[in-house]
Amino acid sequence: MGAASLPRARLAGGRVSERLALLGKTDMRLNTRALATASAAVSSAVVFAVTVLFLVGPGDPARLAPLSGLLFGYAPTLPGAFVGALWAWAYGFFIGGALAFLYNLALVPPPPLVDE
Repeated sequence: MGAASLPRARLAGGRVSERLALLGKTDMRLNTRALATASAAVSSAVVFAVTVLFLVGPGDPARLAPLSGLLFGYAPTLPGAFVGALWAWAYGFFIGGALAFLYNLALVPPPPLVDE
């Protein structure tokens, strides 16, 4: 039983070599909404978790007071953790979406304008 008698590996729609050749022709665009949502969720969870850990742990919650300059209505308290999480969600969504948009713009720039 030689190598010639083995069946060729196939992927959906073609041979492996054909599919691998197509990989070089695809662009790796980011899903802007997905990255924005993921960034928002992570930043919100971090602000909330850090605030709660400072409240229940041995850390001094007053060390989080400078965040109130960035997050309107934030205070190192439990209600302040929710307010901070909402603001972190908004900032994370905006920054994540902007980064994905700029990455996609750099990857595939828009076509040049043509004067007619």
